[in-house]
Amino acid sequence: MKKTAPIYRQLLRDAWSVTWERKSLWVFGLLAGMISTGGVVDVAISGMRRAALAGSLFKNLLDQSFIGYAYASQFFLQLQKIDPREATGFFTVVVLVIIGLVCTGIISQAALIHGSGATHLPPYLLRRHVLPHFWNVLLIDLATKAISVMLIFVTSLPVFSFLLQRDGLSSSVLFLHFLIFIPTIIILHILSMLALVATVEKNQGVLASIEQAWDLFRRQWLATLEYGFLLFLIVLIGGLLLAAALTLGAIPYGALYALAATSGSIPLFFTINTLSALGVLILLFLFGSVAITFQYSAWRQFYKRAEHRTFGQRTFSKIRRTLFA
Repeated sequence: MKKTAPIYRQLLRDAWSVTWERKSLWVFGLLAGMISTGGVVDVAISGMRRAALAGSLFKNLLDQSFIGYAYASQFFLQLQKIDPREATGFFTVVVLVIIGLVCTGIISQAALIHGSGATHLPPYLLRRHVLPHFWNVLLIDLATKAISVMLIFVTSLPVFSFLLQRDGLSSSVLFLHFLIFIPTIIILHILSMLALVATVEKNQGVLASIEQAWDLFRRQWLATLEYGFLLFLIVLIGGLLLAAALTLGAIPYGALYALAATSGSIPLFFTINTLSALGVLILLFLFGSVAITFQYSAWRQFYKRAEHRTFGQRTFSKIRRTLFA
């Protein structure tokens, strides 16, 4: 059997090189994470978990629609206890802030895609350059969220049936629903990511971008699934390494905590805890921004390779190249 060329390895190496060399993109990565992390398998896992919980269908749908629903619901409950005029003003400010964050996240998505290209632009020029793509990226994101909500809704129904009846038929239907749901949600987010790259790179409309994404997926469907799963494993391993580092870091923190507690110094106690919490938050935000930047860059690398006149017509899939080499 002939040895196959390491296509994925080269794409991932190029994506990591861009991520590491263009650290200014990390800020865009952190902001884009409010809309999408760039991952596809992790989205399927989180969606399956939401459908499996099925404690409150309406709550699950809202939770799938935007980040932080649980906190938002508590926030609105607290608003009811405030004077109506103050509550209205405060609510207006919060809504404007949320709209601003969403708009920033959408622009950051386009900035990550274009910024990981051949031309390296300063952040302010990059932001200005991708502004014309705002509405196309927004429409693709909204379509993805809407279809995700419908999939969560359809998948949650047999869960309710199973919880009520708990018979063999309900179990079989539940299993089949999840068997269909997982690849469907993965494919949806693969198409969404490819469409985002297409609309930014080709400067074309939403429908044309979705059509191009579907054509690419149709030609390289197995490769996109392999690539998405590979990205998930890389980020997962990185997350486990970060967790291990934080666990080791808890040892000196415990010693300092005991020292502060026994000394009876309140300023020392608060200083140690504040600096420790700040350090953990910085590490988490840094890891998240780097991981998101890497995944967007990786999908752009995949798209450019798949759309190449010569290389794009070849088989990418590692499984197919290994079996039929």
